[in-house]
Amino acid sequence: MSKTLIMCVELDLGGSSKVYLSTSYYTTTPSDTPASQVFQPRLVDQLEFERSVDCVIWSGSSRGSQSFGAIKIANPDGAFDSYAGSSLRDFPVLIKRGYDDSAYSTFTDVASLIIDRVEFSDELIMTLYVRDLSAKLERSLQQSLYPITISNSAIRSTPK
Repeated sequence: MSKTLIMCVELDLGGSSKVYLSTSYYTTTPSDTPASQVFQPRLVDQLEFERSVDCVIWSGSSRGSQSFGAIKIANPDGAFDSYAGSSLRDFPVLIKRGYDDSAYSTFTDVASLIIDRVEFSDELIMTLYVRDLSAKLERSLQQSLYPITISNSAIRSTPK
C-alpha cells in the first residue's frame, strides 16, 4: 500500500465544536490525539496563503502584510448551511499535513490562521477566507516617529 500525502484542516468553532476536514478520507487511531476522529474528505482545491513582514530599514512599510488565503469546502449535503450568514471571524484554523498511514499527532503544522469571513459561492461550496494569526494585532511594527520639530524636514513624522 502506497503512502498518500494529505492536508488536514482543523476548525475550532468555539467550545467543544471542532470540524475536521482533509483532502482524502482519514481516521485517527484510538491512541492518537484526537482519538478515533474522522476527517471528512471535503477540501476541494489547493490551499494557498502568503505572508510577509517588511521594515522601514529595508525601504518598506512599517507594517506586516497578510494576503488572504481561501479554503474551499465541499457542501453537497448541506452540512455547513447553518454557517451561512454567521460570523466566524477570528475563529482559529490549523492546517497540517502528513501521510495517510501516520498518526495525526505526528503531522507537520503548516499554518495557524484565523477566519476572516465565510462565503457561499453556491450551495455546493463554502469558502473560508483566512488570514495570518498576526492580523489580530493590526498595528504598526514601528510606532516611534520622529517629531515634527526635528530640523531635518524629510524625516518628520516618519518611523524611527
